[in-house]
Amino acid sequence: MVFTGILYLFFFFPAVVGMYYGAAFLAGKRQIRRILLDWILVGFSLGFYGWACFDNLYRLPCCIFLLWLCGIFLEDLHKHKKKFLVILLMAAVFVLWYFRYYHFTLSNISRVLPISFTDKTILEPLGISFLVFSAISYIVDVYRGTKAGSLMDVMLYMSFFPKIISGPLVLWKEFQEQRTEKKETCFTCSVGGGGM
Repeated sequence: MVFTGILYLFFFFPAVVGMYYGAAFLAGKRQIRRILLDWILVGFSLGFYGWACFDNLYRLPCCIFLLWLCGIFLEDLHKHKKKFLVILLMAAVFVLWYFRYYHFTLSNISRVLPISFTDKTILEPLGISFLVFSAISYIVDVYRGTKAGSLMDVMLYMSFFPKIISGPLVLWKEFQEQRTEKKETCFTCSVGGGGM
């Protein structure tokens, strides 16, 4: 789904805005409203991701869940925290290398050395670079002392559809500040008193 396409402009985006502000208007308590609005954004984000690459849809929630667990573990870890950080960063870079540079690396090795590799097709997930760099931001910020987020926060941070294919790359600490220090605009006050 392209941001300038008819499907996005006339169906997907109006559905997101309509459901988001409709739920903000109808939901009563602030806490329930926030949970409902978060689920709407995550649901549409996963729908957007699944529309673009349905074959990889199962990977994104699994990776987000794993990242959330690593963040909680890293936050609570006191001994060997730096070693665990290095392992997580190496794993993230390996994922990026595997999906983006695996064929390039093997083809160059086979040109230099008399070794032949069996070619296998690797389906690259949508926005893999932004996903990996967002995961690195999350890991590094948690290591530096920013509080690890709830599973919903991490899901929203990693899957939010407007940034998944073209950015911008938002740091985890900036995202957390926006989540905790929300300022209500006149539109959200009039619609239901809540924002993202």
